[in-house]
Amino acid sequence: MAGLEAPDAAVRGQVFNLGTEDGNYTKDEIVGLVIKRLPETVVTYKDLTFGGDIRDISISFEKFAGNWDLRLK
Repeated sequence: MAGLEAPDAAVRGQVFNLGTEDGNYTKDEIVGLVIKRLPETVVTYKDLTFGGDIRDISISFEKFAGNWDLRLK
């Protein structure tokens, strides 16, 4: 609600990752959870060795955790 109620100038162009560190999973961990729940699921992996998208990112929930001022400065 803080982001929705904040002045447009304070949030325009910003990215807010909603979540907690407890729910920050790797893609492989998510696949494992899906397969555990739906064992009939078939997962295929694309070979990203040569020229593929091999990004590895870390997510910060700092803004969502309330450590960011949404007031117009």
